[in-house]
Amino acid sequence: MEKGFSIMLGLAVLSSCALLSEREQLSKNSKESLELIDFNMACQGNLYGAGEEGIYESNLVIQTEHAWRELLSKMNSVNGIVLSSFTKGESKRVNFDKNTVIACFDKIQNSGGHSIVIVDIEEGRDQLTVWTKKGFPSGIATSVMTQPYYIVVIPATTKMVEFKSKNQSN
Repeated sequence: MEKGFSIMLGLAVLSSCALLSEREQLSKNSKESLELIDFNMACQGNLYGAGEEGIYESNLVIQTEHAWRELLSKMNSVNGIVLSSFTKGESKRVNFDKNTVIACFDKIQNSGGHSIVIVDIEEGRDQLTVWTKKGFPSGIATSVMTQPYYIVVIPATTKMVEFKSKNQSN
């Protein structure tokens, strides 16, 4: 009886080791290595149209010239001052064969001093993760409605893009 119990116990230990090894392998496979993507900040600023531009709190992945021009048109619809460098001159235009534009727009704020920033972009096997961070006024801020935005140009991608927020700063 003891011999049978010892054999059963031995088999149980071996099978649990095999299960553990399989779990460890699955865990290793699911933890893909992430690389930071270099990006060029295209521009950062505020819209001042109190929502008249028709741009709401959003994160956009722009992969075509048409979508880019539509966004620029909306951004320029009220104040006409945003991103003029991207609409003039062939050398300053975004080449969508080689690049993708990532644009983050915060909600409309009741005062100045707010900001949104893309701090990192991580590339995994199947997706990109764009990390954003919001800033808030410290002290007295101007009493004007603003909508912070931040736009970057990255190498062209067709991967799914996920947006996540890091801790907020003052």
